[in-house]
Amino acid sequence: GYSEDSRDLSEFDLTKHLKIGKKNNIVIQVVSVSDGTMLESQYARAFNGITSDVFILLKPIANVLDYKILANYNAANKFGTLTLDINVFNELKKGQYYIEFEIWDPKGHEVDKMGRWTVFDKKNELTMKMEREIANVLPWTAETPNMYTLVIKMRDQKMNLVETVGCRFGFRTIEVKDGVLTINGTPVTLRGMQYSYFSYDENGIPSKEQIRRDLQLMKQNNINAVRTVMYSPASNYFYEMCDEYGLYV
Repeated sequence: GYSEDSRDLSEFDLTKHLKIGKKNNIVIQVVSVSDGTMLESQYARAFNGITSDVFILLKPIANVLDYKILANYNAANKFGTLTLDINVFNELKKGQYYIEFEIWDPKGHEVDKMGRWTVFDKKNELTMKMEREIANVLPWTAETPNMYTLVIKMRDQKMNLVETVGCRFGFRTIEVKDGVLTINGTPVTLRGMQYSYFSYDENGIPSKEQIRRDLQLMKQNNINAVRTVMYSPASNYFYEMCDEYGLYV
């Protein structure tokens, strides 16, 4: 495979190249300057290369390929509305699987759970939509970054667990009303800054510890918004920490 966008996700299917039970070597060649370098940064050579984690992902034959969360908050009745789109994949194109999800509140208590069967018939990819309303939700804002946890489980016909995925998220509604930015119906003033790396590792990106210290320093100085400048998109860890500490990106 080949990719020139160092800030985008690059995926390569290695399945057919792997020799099971034997030693496999993976070779990555990083070109110093490509014809896409100047499109990424005005500093040319400064930010090319690999700028995020490299990992191998092993998925079962039937798996949760992707999912999307939309979690809105109604300040009038304190209800949270969760809309979940789940893409499930099955290489065999047949069989039925049970997809369930759990929602856990910031204190670690399960607040909701539901599931649904999906049947594969000559198709290897299906999309499911699930919606749920939850009462007495703790909203997410920069001042109260309440994080819920979503757990998605895929089970086979005998209810054996096939795969588990999930993430943390917050219930919030972002709107612009008459030119005013509102979060959960409340007007918000942005006190922001741009995040330019000044301390980073040998790969040209800051460590997780450095990102955490930087964001803690922002919050201590009453900053509630951050701009990633030419470092966009930033690492996944950066966005996760902004969720945790309460920063608009």
